[in-house]
Amino acid sequence: MKEFEAEAPSALGIEIGFADFDVLIARTDLSVSELKVSNIQAQHFLTNLVIPNPILGPVTIPHGWISVDGKLRGKNFRFITTHLEGFHPAVQAAQASELVQGPGNTDLPVIIAGDLNTAPLASFGVPGCPPPGGSPATNPAYNIIASAGFADAWVILHPSDSGFTWPLHCEDPFTPFTTPDQRLDLVLFRNGHKGLDALTTDLIGDRPSDLTPSGLWPSDHAGLASVFRLEP
Repeated sequence: MKEFEAEAPSALGIEIGFADFDVLIARTDLSVSELKVSNIQAQHFLTNLVIPNPILGPVTIPHGWISVDGKLRGKNFRFITTHLEGFHPAVQAAQASELVQGPGNTDLPVIIAGDLNTAPLASFGVPGCPPPGGSPATNPAYNIIASAGFADAWVILHPSDSGFTWPLHCEDPFTPFTTPDQRLDLVLFRNGHKGLDALTTDLIGDRPSDLTPSGLWPSDHAGLASVFRLEP
């Protein structure tokens, strides 16, 4: 689902473009052929950041979510991915409320995974690499989701590890490795009326050995991979 797209001429005389998408991918190989998906939904949030522009007028930066209901060997669950606003804490908190009251409002076991931009308030709006922010525990959006009954897989399985995922580099992807100091990328889950247990969750793409042949990081964020068990 497309969120935001922009294009403008550069000083070099070429067009520079930017596009932001939410994507949810389901495996269909034989090893998981018993997985069935249904009720696929995708929607932009009603509350989004609006930036005034003296030439174009107000510019809205849309964000949204995608959800899908899965069934694996007779056990049902819902998976949601989202990318919350990262530059305005009040807008981000409103989006978190929409998330838990919308696709997160179900009796199914639910997993939410994505770049939730859960930086502490002091880090919002700081250009480049902001000052160290630490845990998302003081982030309003994070606490809204937690108050809806969602648990943080990383906190449960790695209670003594910060698990920071950002930034691997600052604005320039060719800059040397920086030490991540914020945890923006999360996997959250809620049991519903059936058991859903987090078995493992690990950072990926956060080591110098993961650099591409061109010397670039795959992303400025570390990835997060989690494994769950659905109880009958």
